[in-house]
Amino acid sequence: MTLRGRAASPIRVGFIIKAALQGNLPLRSGELAHEAAIADLFGAYKSELERVNALRTKPKRIHGMRWASFYTVFRFAKVLGLVEFVREEPMIYPPPGGDLLRVEKGDNGHPKVVKSTRKIFRLSSAGGVDEKCWSDLTRAFKESWTPGQPLAEGPAPSIVPPVRRRAPKVTEEPVVGFRPFAWEEVPSVNKFRSLLKHLNILRSLGYDYPGVNEEIERLSMAIGDWIMDAEDSLESAKSLNATTKIKMYSTRLKLLKGLSDTLGEGTVAEAMEMLSSLIKEEAV
Repeated sequence: MTLRGRAASPIRVGFIIKAALQGNLPLRSGELAHEAAIADLFGAYKSELERVNALRTKPKRIHGMRWASFYTVFRFAKVLGLVEFVREEPMIYPPPGGDLLRVEKGDNGHPKVVKSTRKIFRLSSAGGVDEKCWSDLTRAFKESWTPGQPLAEGPAPSIVPPVRRRAPKVTEEPVVGFRPFAWEEVPSVNKFRSLLKHLNILRSLGYDYPGVNEEIERLSMAIGDWIMDAEDSLESAKSLNATTKIKMYSTRLKLLKGLSDTLGEGTVAEAMEMLSSLIKEEAV
C-alpha cells in the first residue's frame, strides 16, 4: 500500500491516536491512559509534534493539524469502528458562572442546544489489532476499508518513522499570488463556486509556486469537514425518509469524497472538474 499526502508524514495522526489509547504514548498531562477525550488525544498529538520538530531544523519542521482537522479525522476513526464511546464526563474547565452550551443536530434534523461535556473513547477490539486503517484514516473512510487489517508491507512503523529526505523549499517569503481559502465547515453552492475559483488560481500559478502544494494538501484535509457534514445530513434525511434530500446528499457525499481524493493526489484539474459537476448538481 502506498501512503500519500499527510498519511506519509513522519507524524501519522492515526498511529498517535492508537498509541495514546493503548497507553503507549502519554497524554499532554504526562499520564498514560486507555481511555481519553478527543481534546486529550489532540494534546498528545501536539506534544508529539513539538517533540519531533525540536529535533528538526526550521525548514524541515512539520506543519501539524489544527483542531478542526484533527476532530474530523478522529470522527473517521469512529465511523470506521476503530474507537468506541465509553461515557460522558463534566468539563474539566467549565466557564465561570454556568455551563458551556453548544448547538447540535437533533434526531429530527432540527438544531438543539445541549450542555457541553467530555466524551470519553477507547479502542474497539478491531481498532486494537488494526494497522492499515490507522495508517491513513482519511483514505480508509473514503474507500470504506474493513478495520482489523495489518499493513500490506509488513509490521506497522513506529510513531515517528525515519525522516524522508526532500528537496528544500523556500517558504520564508510571503506568498503574494494567492491567499489561503477561507474555509467554512458547512458547505454551500456559493462556497463550492468560491473554491472552484481558488483552485483555478492555484492551477494557473503552478505546483512550483511557493505555498501551492501546501495549500492543496490543506484543502484536501479540510474537505473532510464537508464530507462529515454530508454524512450527518444524509443520515438525517434517511431518518425522515426525505427522498429528494437523500438523493442530493448521496450525490454530494460521493463527489466530495472524490474531490478530496483528487486533491490528495495533487491533481487540481480533475478536482476542478469534479467540483464543477457538484455545482451543476446542486444549482438546479
